[in-house]
Amino acid sequence: MPMCGINIFVHDELKDKGYDRVTVKAFREVNGFNHLNIQQEGFAVWGVNIRGGHRAVLIDSLYAQQDNEPWGDAPIEKSFYTFTFENQVDPAVHQRKDSLYIKHLYARYPCSLVLYTQAVNKVRIDNYVMEGALRKPNKSDTEVYSTMLQKGISWIGSKHTWTSYKTPKSSFYVKKLLIKNTNPAFMNLTSLNDMTGLWLNKGISGAVFDEIETDVRLKLYGDGYYFNLPHVPDGRHLIKRFVCRIPAKRNYVQPLNADLTIHQLHIAQGAGVTFTMENAKIRAISQEEGAYAVFGNRENKFKNVATLYNGFIVEACQATNILWKFNWSISPQKLANEQAITAGERYEFCNFSGNNFVQTQTIINTPDALSVYMTTHRFEHEKRFQEPIEHFLQFVEFDWKKVKMKLADASTNDLTSRYLPVGTRKIALLTPQNKISRNSGWKIKWRSNSFVDCVIVP
Repeated sequence: MPMCGINIFVHDELKDKGYDRVTVKAFREVNGFNHLNIQQEGFAVWGVNIRGGHRAVLIDSLYAQQDNEPWGDAPIEKSFYTFTFENQVDPAVHQRKDSLYIKHLYARYPCSLVLYTQAVNKVRIDNYVMEGALRKPNKSDTEVYSTMLQKGISWIGSKHTWTSYKTPKSSFYVKKLLIKNTNPAFMNLTSLNDMTGLWLNKGISGAVFDEIETDVRLKLYGDGYYFNLPHVPDGRHLIKRFVCRIPAKRNYVQPLNADLTIHQLHIAQGAGVTFTMENAKIRAISQEEGAYAVFGNRENKFKNVATLYNGFIVEACQATNILWKFNWSISPQKLANEQAITAGERYEFCNFSGNNFVQTQTIINTPDALSVYMTTHRFEHEKRFQEPIEHFLQFVEFDWKKVKMKLADASTNDLTSRYLPVGTRKIALLTPQNKISRNSGWKIKWRSNSFVDCVIVP
């Protein structure tokens, strides 16, 4: 049973051509879903629902206010949509030339999925604001969101899928995305709710954002499934300026992957989230005074298509007190078949002028199901652990130039001091010149690790 404020569709969503132009000057929705029966799984709700291959949808202003929506604490984990634009047109039937242009989209106290686009050929949004997500003014969180908090139900603010499939890059373009004042009850170290401000799902490549400022995580990659269609592209997105206010949260990271390019990453007040380092490139990292961040390693998964960035690249970092953390869990059994290895790690760092910290933690998983934490003493005196560590490091590549780092743990028993060329010592576990030559996998041709004009001190 659907409920829609505006519903525009075609009879055959796969083959019919829609209107040449749909123009909306302004649409305002205030608590439009009140008193609806959200207990039923088959109940669907939209404020604006436009489906079909319409040539152009032009909207000056969309406004949604959900400060008194009782269904925000739905007992079922199901997305309710405020504004949706869907196109099921089969590209094999006729070429799609449909586009969606929204000048201003403002969601106040959203508890639904604000904007959803699917298979729209070209999307442009000039100004997109989500403010006060999952808040209800003058009401306690336990009163209006008790079920969500207790069950850890997830929330997605904006989701987009298959938007630029087989179309030119930059077909998904946002000038300014601002997500602010999100309810801290869902954004803290005790909350288990999986919160995502914006998700670029499968089938979007080359999205461009002029500026993003957010206090909720972004997901910029697909979930690996899209209607059984092979070779659906995703990734290669660009964020020109990324202002991060995402706080620390349990089991919560901000992934930097999918061949993502960031011109400037600014770590602002409120930030505390861990950034994961995968296939991405950051031109510059800056920081608001007093702000803090952690960057954690993540394997670079092998793809059947060529990757734009072979690892994680930072061209300049002026931020201070940033922790660069490498947690390695080594399984000798998995290393036995080198040609089956489909992941590796590569880090290219340049021009780190700030006072940054580096930390490593290494676990060896033994055949008898034990996990052994490695220290310098154990590495030097238990020969059975030396070989798997040295073997694993064949699939890790460091290329550092003009990098200043300080060990987070200065004790001599911390193995980090053996991995990196600390102080005047030039030889370390990460500086051997010989690399394994492989025939297949994530990275066939490995370069030797390199530390040029680097200062790493205890």
